[in-house]
Amino acid sequence: MTDPTERRAHHRLKVAWPLTIATADSVISGETIDISPEGLSICCEEPLVLNDTYVLELVLPGDLVVKVSGQVVWSDLCGMDSDKVVCMGVCIAAIGEKDRQLIEDIVNARMDD
Repeated sequence: MTDPTERRAHHRLKVAWPLTIATADSVISGETIDISPEGLSICCEEPLVLNDTYVLELVLPGDLVVKVSGQVVWSDLCGMDSDKVVCMGVCIAAIGEKDRQLIEDIVNARMDD
């Protein structure tokens, strides 16, 4: 039986892909923790504004770069050793169909392994 508290419609794949986030003032570097065709969890050293939408560039295996627009839907300060890292959930708001299919293919291929 599935967990009734799990609201995600798609499986998420644990990854460690670098990413950059464009803000109004700067570009923030971070890392993708997990991903599905509909959303992703990320970590970076600077918090993003909850419910705001940002442009993220993900570096996939093979140095493929995918650009997505996503809305921050949750945020949590995570302590890792002495470093403070902000972990956030991002719902993908806009992505090219080719890029969405690429992410979906990677997730499905790894889930089958």
